[in-house]
Amino acid sequence: MKVRTGKKPEVGGELSVFNEHKQDEVQSDRCQLLPEFRVLASIVMNHPYFIGVGTLDGKALFVNPSGLKMMGLPTEHDVTEMSALDFYPKEDAEKLVNEGIPIALRRGSWTAESNLLKADKTTVPVEQTIGINYDSDGKPDGFNITMRDITKLRQTNKKLEAQLVRVKALSEKTLQQELKRAVLEEENARKTRELEEARKLQLSLLPKEVPKHADLDIAVYMKTASEVGGDYYDFDQADDGTLTVAIGDATGHGLPAGTLVAATKSLFKALARDPEPEEILRKMSKILYSMGFSRMYMAMTMAKFKGDQLRVAAAGMPYAIIYDSETGSVEEVILKGMPLGGFPDFSYESKEFSLRRGDTALFMSDGFPEMFNEQDEMLGEERVKTLFEDVARESPEEIIAHLVKAGKTWADGRTQHDDVTFVVMKIK
Repeated sequence: MKVRTGKKPEVGGELSVFNEHKQDEVQSDRCQLLPEFRVLASIVMNHPYFIGVGTLDGKALFVNPSGLKMMGLPTEHDVTEMSALDFYPKEDAEKLVNEGIPIALRRGSWTAESNLLKADKTTVPVEQTIGINYDSDGKPDGFNITMRDITKLRQTNKKLEAQLVRVKALSEKTLQQELKRAVLEEENARKTRELEEARKLQLSLLPKEVPKHADLDIAVYMKTASEVGGDYYDFDQADDGTLTVAIGDATGHGLPAGTLVAATKSLFKALARDPEPEEILRKMSKILYSMGFSRMYMAMTMAKFKGDQLRVAAAGMPYAIIYDSETGSVEEVILKGMPLGGFPDFSYESKEFSLRRGDTALFMSDGFPEMFNEQDEMLGEERVKTLFEDVARESPEEIIAHLVKAGKTWADGRTQHDDVTFVVMKIK
């Protein structure tokens, strides 16, 4: 088994998403990424929430169709002549410009309830989140805003208040208990709905089947945690047999992680045919950074298999492990890199392996090595390496079954709060 380190790609160029007013300043690197922009634009254009982009002084640049519909405006309406006063009552508009944007500049984001002004001058109660857009030099370039209608939430609160009126005759102590119970029930119901939505979103983004490959046996496994994390895996197989494999883990849980995974999947589908996995990671990180996900990142391992060559690049994921069937030994693929979305131009590295029949590659998310038992001990990378070495000569399905059983034995019934994902590939 031969190993060589790939050359770091050169990076550069400007990336700025959805700011059409800057088209005259587009540089060559951005031009090459225009297909990816179209994929990301599709996500924004079809998103059910209000999504907009504006300048730091409150001028509008873009509002997606859902946002225009929320305002009672036609989808072709031009918003470039609109300012904050056209979207909010005066008090809320001043709060956005004088409080919201300055706080977002300092902290990275700002979330608050507000009122969206409709075309007929009525208002819609919304929860809004503002993030800051940055240019290629890292300087604030504008802001992005997401709003969701909270009319139903306020109606629920009014129903709770009505329930409390009916128990006014109860003692103060009983009244407080009733209040806590009602709020807790509603909160639990809301979390249950969000959890189920997040689980459905996460599973819908996974491949429907494992690809059939002439030279590889492939098996996958994912177990979502109690809180639903952001694990993701995907495949792309070219006509010449080149197989690109991605396995990732978004920070956080629930719907926010699901949104980041959705954007990542779109980027993978657009970039998977690029020949160098480290360059795919660089481009993905650059685009995710420009989208302004507030303190959310995607760790990822990217691998390409062609002929008997396997090339691996990584961005903050647990090390891949390669089994050498000739020597019976296993080797960690030690590659260090920042998770995607953290920096606009991070240079990722790769390693390339010449594989032979029986050699096996194991890719995993951190939910497995970071399993805890009842004694608060973590499973750890060394134990994982040994567990894999014990069974690496077997089929991919048997390897996964062995690892899953070992994980259950280690946890001994303790609830785990992170997803567990495996992708195993063996040379036929």
